[in-house]
Amino acid sequence: MLALTLLLGFLLTAGSLGCEGPRREPPLEDAALNAGLDPKNPRIRAVVDYFETQGVELVHDSGGWWRVTRPAPPDFDVIVSLRSFPERASAYQMRDALSRINLSYLLNADARVAMSYPGLRGAQPGAITDVRIGDLQTRLERLFRAYRPDSAYASAQGMTTQWKSVVYAHHAGGTGAGSLRARTSDLIHLSSPRHVAIRAVFRYDPETEAWRRLALEPLPAMTLTVAAPRQIYSAESDQVLLTIPLPVGLFWALWEEDGHRLASAIYAGPILCEDVMLGPAPPGRLAMCVPFADRAEARFVPDPSRL
Repeated sequence: MLALTLLLGFLLTAGSLGCEGPRREPPLEDAALNAGLDPKNPRIRAVVDYFETQGVELVHDSGGWWRVTRPAPPDFDVIVSLRSFPERASAYQMRDALSRINLSYLLNADARVAMSYPGLRGAQPGAITDVRIGDLQTRLERLFRAYRPDSAYASAQGMTTQWKSVVYAHHAGGTGAGSLRARTSDLIHLSSPRHVAIRAVFRYDPETEAWRRLALEPLPAMTLTVAAPRQIYSAESDQVLLTIPLPVGLFWALWEEDGHRLASAIYAGPILCEDVMLGPAPPGRLAMCVPFADRAEARFVPDPSRL
């Protein structure tokens, strides 16, 4: 098993791990999900080729893991996991599949590809604070979020464009703070404002194994306007919609976005889980990462989509 120190956690829509309303679609089969790790998959190859055109070279390492070789960090590896999804998969099914994996992923629903937040392998304590690593991490995430399959590739694959959220869960690698943010690059790409209203935020209590609603009043509501195009996009410059007031824990946020009911897990804390599959979840439960002040544990928790 890879020993990872994750720089930033979660996601869930093109970064968020939530669900759109109460809709229930059949989960993707394990065979389809595992096939998405194939390094020869054309969707993954297209993403890798795109990164290379942007000055970032990824080399297949093992399984679904890819190692950054350019620009190369000193003395240790920066790695990401890439997963693709079949054309028939809906955004709901892709988010649901990622929620069953205890590794935080960004989802690019248009491209039907997910990338884990960059992790370190073989790094010495303190490497996470190296400004070069932070810059590389931000660059990888920005490029992945901005990636769109070119028209020729999309036509060949029969891909269609679906409505998607511009809101995503963010985990700050340095402080461990959790938040909901709006992706500026997606708003610019869509060329349309979005109205967002936060409806509720829950925290998972590991001792009672129950979700507790946080008393947050008033809950924010706002219209997200389309900003002018930029040369560089990053989570640090994206608009913060909600900041989790507690430093550690597993949270679940509900919001409405242009009439769509959405939800996402939000992680807060200094440590997140490794890529550990717990197997089939018991009825009414999901495999999720539960952060603590000094560790993180993969657990089956009550399905928060029923809140």
